[in-house]
Amino acid sequence: MTYENSPFHRFFGWQIIALAIVFLAYTLWYIGPGPFGQLADLAPGMPMQEQFFYSGQQAVDTYAGLDEAGQRTTLLALLLDIPFMILFWLLAEAFIAFGIRRMSLGGKWNLLFALPIIFLLCDFGEDSFLALTLTSGNTVLGSIAGIFTFLKMISFSAAILVAIGMGLAGLIAYFRGR
Repeated sequence: MTYENSPFHRFFGWQIIALAIVFLAYTLWYIGPGPFGQLADLAPGMPMQEQFFYSGQQAVDTYAGLDEAGQRTTLLALLLDIPFMILFWLLAEAFIAFGIRRMSLGGKWNLLFALPIIFLLCDFGEDSFLALTLTSGNTVLGSIAGIFTFLKMISFSAAILVAIGMGLAGLIAYFRGR
């Protein structure tokens, strides 16, 4: 399979830069004046997504302190996390693909594409179970959300380090080849 017909090599050249700009702009809005940036003011322990791990009871207790407006803001923040996770997945994939292409790697190196996908799945699971915990007050769902948050943090760390490393290695290979 060549790079051109691989599902993981969708972004080339200026498209990677444009994707990075869109990701940066959305992230700055989302965590700044956007809904996620407003979560810290709603209740102690918010946002739940920033804790490395929490129990179901902690999630239920934290969400119990929210009024109706706080619940709406939290659900909106969870909903608007979906574009963030998709943009991160695409950008990490683009950086990894860039590094693989520029260093002429293949084969087992393509397994690195699993890291952003694992992050995407864990973040989606976390948001889904946090929304269910918020609306139901169920500690079992909160515990599952806590497990997804832990897995998300690990997969995010791995994906971001690999993506940055592959992107930098690709840039070095690009400038050495000129």
